[in-house]
Amino acid sequence: MRDALRRIGDHPVQLFVRQWNWKAAALSAILRAMVFYFTNRSAGARAAWTAVGVEFAYRIATSGFFGSLIQLLSRVEPRWVSMTAVLLVLPALSQGLDALVHWWQGTPRLSVSLLFATLITVWASLFNWYAMRKGTFVVGVGQKGFGDDMRSLPRLLWQFTFGWMKR
Repeated sequence: MRDALRRIGDHPVQLFVRQWNWKAAALSAILRAMVFYFTNRSAGARAAWTAVGVEFAYRIATSGFFGSLIQLLSRVEPRWVSMTAVLLVLPALSQGLDALVHWWQGTPRLSVSLLFATLITVWASLFNWYAMRKGTFVVGVGQKGFGDDMRSLPRLLWQFTFGWMKR
């Protein structure tokens, strides 16, 4: 973990600009924008689409950053240390910022929206960590094409969801 923290401090531009994880940003923005649409639809179309726009813009801006961190942490040993950071620290930071942005913008059904978004964030962070350990959804050295990543998604989802039962 110390090496990962040192890399963040020594090479932030390489990590957060050159290796900004656009795959994580795109998938996160689409998935979470849908959550905000459906949870705010009862407040009216304008409110729902405003929440979608706010969430999409926020996620495009930040999820690539968090995806880069998850990618870096996916290589950290022992696994339980990196998994703990991905499961607790990153979602807390991400959702805290998300809550502030939506509160500032006046998202009407903020509590319900954030509840579902937080559940997705925790699950997606752990899934991304798992997938990146397997070499999928990685950017930079060792990356595969986005199409290859998407083709391996059903298998990875199955392994992530049910693989623990084999142990």
